[in-house]
Amino acid sequence: MEHLTEVKQTKLKKMSSDRIKKHLIKVGYDEDELDQMSRSELMNTLAKEWLKEIKVENISSSSSSDEEGAVGGAEVKETPPKSMEMFLQWMMMREEKKEQERKEELKRMEEERRTREEKKEEERRKEKEEQREKEEKKEEERRREKEEQKREKEEERKREEEKKERERREREE
Repeated sequence: MEHLTEVKQTKLKKMSSDRIKKHLIKVGYDEDELDQMSRSELMNTLAKEWLKEIKVENISSSSSSDEEGAVGGAEVKETPPKSMEMFLQWMMMREEKKEQERKEELKRMEEERRTREEKKEEERRKEKEEQREKEEKKEEERRREKEEQKREKEEERKREEEKKERERREREE
C-alpha cells in the first residue's frame, strides 16, 4: 500500500470494506475468500491490484509508440517490455489475464449447462403435469361411465319391476 500515491492511499482508507470487496470481485477474487479477510488484508489486496493496473498502463504506454500506426481498431501485436523485471511482470499479468478469461469461460459454460438442465427439468415437470391431468380426465371419464351404467341398470330394473307389476295387475283383472 505504501507504493501507492498519497491520494490513492487516502481514497483506499476512506473506502468501505464492502466497496473494496466489490472491486476485488470484479477482478476475479472469490467472495467467500474475501469474507475471510480482515479490512487491512482487503486494503492491501486492492492496493496490489491497483499497482498491477498502474504497471499495465505503464507497460502499454511504453509500447504505445509501436501501436501508433494502428487505425480503426486494427489488431496490434503486443510487444514485451525491455527490462527483465518489467518482462516478468508483463508475463505474469498476461498469464493472470488468460487464467481470468479461462475462469470466465468456465463460468459461462457452467451457467449454460445449468440453464439447459433447468429447461429440461421444467419440460419434465410440464410433461408430468400434463400426464397427471390426462390420467385425471380418464379417471373422471371412467367414473362417469360407471355412474351412467349404474343409472341405466337402475332404470332397466325399474322398468322391469313396472312391467312385472303391470303383468301382475293384468293377471289379477
